Amino acid sequence: MKNNKKEESRVLLENYRVLLQRALDWLWEKTKVERREVKRGKKVITKVKITHPEKKGFTGR
Repeated sequence: MKNNKKEESRVLLENYRVLLQRALDWLWEKTKVERREVKRGKKVITKVKITHPEKKGFTGR
């Protein structure tokens, strides 16, 4: 960002990064990941099912 308030911009971006990381950590804690191996002939395929938290307003897309 180009402006004459370099320090304020740095603080703003750092605070944004911290809040974004907290939101991602919260979401990851609430997300369930299930892995299952399925045999198809000679191949073994790993199927992954991801379940997001049931919250109003969360679309998961």
